[in-house]
Amino acid sequence: MDNGADADGSLLLYVCADQQLRPASFKTLNTFEQQLWQSSDPRVESRAKLIAQRMILPYLTQTVPGANEHAIEIIDLGADSGLLTARICQILKDTLPPMRSHVQRHADSGENVFLPVRTFNQQCLLTADGHSIVARMLDERSLLAIQDMDLRPQDIRLHCEQQELSHIAVLNVGKGLGLKSDYCYLVLHQDDPALATLKGERVW
Repeated sequence: MDNGADADGSLLLYVCADQQLRPASFKTLNTFEQQLWQSSDPRVESRAKLIAQRMILPYLTQTVPGANEHAIEIIDLGADSGLLTARICQILKDTLPPMRSHVQRHADSGENVFLPVRTFNQQCLLTADGHSIVARMLDERSLLAIQDMDLRPQDIRLHCEQQELSHIAVLNVGKGLGLKSDYCYLVLHQDDPALATLKGERVW
């Protein structure tokens, strides 16, 4: 992190590769960032509201109307601090009737930490045995919400073509959310009734 384009210097920080110690690394990084900027990621609140209120909640209200209790499993794939997912969960809990939520975080389990590269690697969407992570995740779930800086519509379309994912549908909802730097997608089953009413550009 640095102090902007005109900064005299930059400080490069790495999280601990050890999975047991990594949470402590994120805590240290967040504390350090708060001291520098007097806040954590300034986009967390706005992004969390957009994803929760305009991506997830519209789907839930269509598929489980009038339910007394929502049981939601949220799986956070990535190596960030988890602040965005935590805020999304809180917004859902504050908005919906009593909700059971189970959050899993899957971070990079390798020993190396890689700097971000502004090009998308299709291998990121494949499991170790070469199958689609998107399809695998949707096998036991009804909806996937994807936010990524590099996953362009043509990238996820190419993935669906190569993997022959004719049973899923992908909606690009980033433009509707007013996002310029990140891409956002809703992925659901092709025969899901909610597909007819959800807003977004059909990518696949």
